This record gives sequence, structure tokens and C-alpha cells, in this order.
Amino acid sequence: MHAKTVSAAQSVEAIQRNKDSLYFKPKTSIEELAILELKNTIESMAKRYRFNGEVLVCQSNRILTHSSFGFANPFQKENLEKGYRFQLASISKQFTAVAILELIAKGKLSLDDSFSQYFPEFKFKEITIEHLLTHGSGLPDYFWYLENTWKSDLGPKNEDIIPLINRYISSTDFAPGTDHAYSNTGYALLALLVEDITGTPFKDYMSRQYFKPLNMTKTSFVRGGLTLTGYDRDSVTKLYLPIQSSLSNAVFGDKGIYSSAWDLNRWFIALKEGRILNQKWIDLMFYPKDFEKTSKSYGMGFKLEWSKFRLLKVFHNGLWEGFRNGIAYFPKKDLQIIVLSHTSVVGKNIFEEQIHEAALKAIDKLPPVEAKVIPKR
Repeated sequence: MHAKTVSAAQSVEAIQRNKDSLYFKPKTSIEELAILELKNTIESMAKRYRFNGEVLVCQSNRILTHSSFGFANPFQKENLEKGYRFQLASISKQFTAVAILELIAKGKLSLDDSFSQYFPEFKFKEITIEHLLTHGSGLPDYFWYLENTWKSDLGPKNEDIIPLINRYISSTDFAPGTDHAYSNTGYALLALLVEDITGTPFKDYMSRQYFKPLNMTKTSFVRGGLTLTGYDRDSVTKLYLPIQSSLSNAVFGDKGIYSSAWDLNRWFIALKEGRILNQKWIDLMFYPKDFEKTSKSYGMGFKLEWSKFRLLKVFHNGLWEGFRNGIAYFPKKDLQIIVLSHTSVVGKNIFEEQIHEAALKAIDKLPPVEAKVIPKR
């Protein structure tokens, strides 16, 4: 018996049917009204803040709403449709954290290992892998040192960060493990560690290990079709100006992933459901051991805080070259909200908070669902 040939058109149709099946379908007028109010609220705020990007709201694997707003090109007034790729900026850090934790789970590394155990030339011997994951290393950001000392016309890569640190950073800002200060340097070093352990370039390893198995077809470390450019809005002329590429764009781990809202949602569902890491490692990412001592903290690849709704919020923002992104997860409600934008937005944090509030209000009117990850708090 010959296998039935599937045409390209049939394949596209099947993919669309699969996507459509993931959307929540209201069964009562109350549910319809709740979703309509959520969509209308998001649309109203998008117009108010001149938002150019996408918003996706998902609860327990059912997409409540996914919409695009504004322009892909503010000059040509080209509408931004769903499916464009955004530079995730610091949202990329969760991918790096997952890669490291999976290598630890396989026995290739330990959280307590010093980074210099793998790179003996690294001069800060007391810094551990855990310090790098949790921003507890005390290392300052490498950006300033690159911008002020780099001489080559070619941008630096991850392997250039260690010599840069050794030459220009005389001491850490605090003793490693005694405090926390957000720093991109640690995650650039962690990407280098992934390369060292796996013997594979970081971007190739991430594609092979995560992007392809999860069918994240619009996710990579390179610009490609339907990849947006970042813009900044001039405060005087009010015109959007394209932002020039940064010197450090060839450094990965702290940033560098391009993805769509759909792919990012697919990734996060797989992560929280334990299809990438088991619960032990998810707990380290979502629930840091020192969280009870402070209202805000950093897990591994995620930030945490108590929201104004007295719900734990696991989240991360991403700001880079005009891109302004955010992903937030409320474990108790099994609700994640993705906001991706490629233009600088005045009041972005307020915009996101209002979306969170609208989404939490909407789900209170929907059928209850069981969280896929049992929340600790």
C-alpha cells in the first residue's frame, strides 16, 4: 500500500487546524463576554500606548486571545501580522538556564562547581555556576567594557568575554553568593560553558536540543524571514528611528534568540509541564530558596515577585535595540501572558500590568482548570 501523498496546501491546512484547536472556545454567554472584554481591553490599551507588537494570553494550554497590533514598519505603515519574529532580548536567559540545568541533571555539571574548574584562566575562582545562574556572582555587566575597550571591527563572541573580564575587571562588586545584582555577564559565560561541555556551538546546540524537537519553526539565533527591526521613538520629532546593530550582538546566552509569540508560548508550556526538565529543576527556576526573605528575587532564568493581586508572578522582561518584551506566569492560575514589541513603548510596564489585571479578571469567569505545575505558593 502506497502512503498517501500530502500536498503543501494540505500540510498548511493541518497545521492551521492544530493551532485552531488550541484556542479556548466559549460555551456560554458569560464566557463569550469575558473573552470579548479581555480582547477589547487589550485593543484599547494597544491604541492608547501606540503599541507595535503581539499579545498572547494562555491558561492551561488554551489560548484565550492572541492578537497583533500596530506596524511591522512604522515608516511604510506596514501592518504587523501574527507570526513575525522578535528579538527576545533577556527573555533568552531562561533558555540558557534550562540548557545548564539539563546538563546538571545529566551529571555533566554541578551547581557548586566553580566556573574556573572548566576555564582555569578565569581569575575569579570563587564564582560558581549557581552564582552565575542567580546573578549572585558580583560581576559587572560586560557591555560598558566592550563599548569602551574593544578595538576590532569584528564584534566579540562569547569566548572573548573571559579575557575582557580578566583584563579590565579588578574585583567583583560584592563577594560572590552574598548578594544579587542583575548582570548579563553571567549568562554570556554560561553559554560558553554549554559550548565547552557539549562540544557544540551554543546556537547549534540550542536548535538541536530544544527548538527543533519542540517544532519552534520561527526560533533561532539568526535574523531571517519575517524578523522585525527594533525602533526607538524620537522624543522631539515623534518619528520612529531604526536602531543600529550593537557591537555585542554576537555574544549569546544573555540575549540573541529571535522568536514569535506562538513559539515562545509553545516553549513555556513544555517547560512548565516538565517535558524539558523535571519538577526539581523547575522549582529552582520558579521558586528560589531565598524568596521568602524578600518580596522580589531572581530564580534561574526568571524573576519573581508578589503581584499586587497577592499572587506569585514568575516573569522576565527583555529590552534590547528597541525590542520591549515580557513574559509573566501566575502559577496558581496556570496563566501565562506574553507581550512582544519592537518599538520603545512609553509606559510599557503599566501596559503589561493592565493586561495582567484584565486577564486575571477574565479567567475568573471561565471554567476552572487544574494547574499543570502545582504551585508552591
